[in-house]
Amino acid sequence: MRRITVAFILSTLAALTAACMNGGAVPPAGAFGRSAPSFVAAPYGLPVTSSYSVIHSFAPSEGNTPEASPIVDAENRLYGTTKLGGTSSACGSGCGTIYRLSHDSHGWKETTLWSFDLYHGAYPSSPLVADTLENLYGATDVGGNLGVAYGLFHDVHGLRFRDLHSFQGNRDGAQPRTSLILDRHGNLYGTTIVGGTGGSGGNGTVYELTRSGNKWTETIIHRFFLGKTERTPQALYCSGATARSMERRRTAETLRV
Repeated sequence: MRRITVAFILSTLAALTAACMNGGAVPPAGAFGRSAPSFVAAPYGLPVTSSYSVIHSFAPSEGNTPEASPIVDAENRLYGTTKLGGTSSACGSGCGTIYRLSHDSHGWKETTLWSFDLYHGAYPSSPLVADTLENLYGATDVGGNLGVAYGLFHDVHGLRFRDLHSFQGNRDGAQPRTSLILDRHGNLYGTTIVGGTGGSGGNGTVYELTRSGNKWTETIIHRFFLGKTERTPQALYCSGATARSMERRRTAETLRV
C-alpha cells in the first residue's frame, strides 16, 4: 500500500508566538515553557543556510494528506493533523488524525494521538492551537452535527480528546473551517463559513468558546447576514491591540447581534 510522504523544512525557530496568546508581544528567545506560551508555528521558509530532509512518511493508519502546518512545543516536538487516514472506517479514506512527531538519538517517531471517527469530527484541515498547559485545540467543518470544535487535554492517563461544541446550523452556524484563536484568558474564537440565521440561510458566524470547569459554552458574537457585503468568513485576524481589547469588544458585539 502506498505511503504518503511529507517533508518538513528544518530551520532555526524564531521566538514567535500567537499575538492573541501574548497581547501581541514577542517573548525573548528561549522563553517558551510552562510559564509562557510554549508552542509556535513550524516554519516553512527555507533560508539559504537551512537543509531539507524528510523526517516521516505517513502510513495510512497514521494519517494521509497533512494539509495544515504543524506547531512546535518547547521540546521541539511537532503536533499537527492529517485530513485523511487513520483507523476509523466511518469515512472512505479515513477521517483524519492528530499526530505528534518527536525526535531522539534514533531519529523521528510518530505517535497518533487521535483518529477522527466522523461522530467526533472529520477531515481536519486547519492548524492546531495550544495553551500554556500544552492542551491542543482545533475544529473540523465535517462531523458531529455540522462541524466540531475539539480539544486534547492532559490528564493522568495522557492526552484525552473532548468535543467542546458540535455545531447545529441555523443561528448557531455550521462548518467551522478555520483555525481557532486562543486569548490570554483561555477563551477560544473561531468562524463558521455558513449559518447564522434561521433555516438554511446565513453567511457565517464568529463564535466564542468559554470554559467553566469541565464545561464549555459557545456564544455567537457576530452573524453575517445575506444581502450584505460581508459573507463566508474564512479566518480571524488578531493583532496585539485586538488581543488587549477582545473582552471589551466581545461585549459590544454581543449587544449588536
